[in-house]
Amino acid sequence: MSIRVKGRESGKPQWEKCEILLDGEWKDYNYEFDKYQSLKEMSGNERLFFSGLVDEFDKAKIQDKAKARKILKVLQFDRESIEKLNE
Repeated sequence: MSIRVKGRESGKPQWEKCEILLDGEWKDYNYEFDKYQSLKEMSGNERLFFSGLVDEFDKAKIQDKAKARKILKVLQFDRESIEKLNE
């Protein structure tokens, strides 16, 4: 499933609005931003997505594993997830 911040691809992100890719077309996606009280309540993908660090993390996984580990640490990933980057 692909979800993105609406307008981010054009350089005009609307951080409170999302789109989902369905049948090859981006459509509005209503996401409950208010349902979380902390990062620990979000999945790993949600943490990366809502922080805006998905692309930066993906790039760092290939080019700079230390940076990738820092991103996961800041987003409060568990130690096991962070250590998987060493494999």
